[in-house]
Amino acid sequence: MTGPELEILLVLRGVDATRLVQSNSGHNCPWKPVPFEYDAIRAQAQQTLIDYLDNEIALGITFTRCAVNSSDAGHKEHFSEAKDNATKAAQTVRRFMVLVEDGKIREEIDRRLAELEWIIAAL
Repeated sequence: MTGPELEILLVLRGVDATRLVQSNSGHNCPWKPVPFEYDAIRAQAQQTLIDYLDNEIALGITFTRCAVNSSDAGHKEHFSEAKDNATKAAQTVRRFMVLVEDGKIREEIDRRLAELEWIIAAL
């Protein structure tokens, strides 16, 4: 069995807490488990998610400003498009914010999202 085949087999059998690397130690097993740093990876994934949601809220606010400017200039089609884009940003945040593990951060995102949704509703 080749290295990639062995890796696939172990993953399918539930060995997901380790990755395999080839060993040159000369013993019978050419593979040895090397632990992943799951806590660090999970923390990095959470921070990336939080940054993404923050950026989506900021993008939504930018779209509301574009909508106001378009409305003031009499561009109804651009107004509608900007408002729709702001709504999509808010929907995206609503969809993914449940994945934020820290309750305080999730509450802050929810507060900012409520402000964005209020601005969209006021357009």
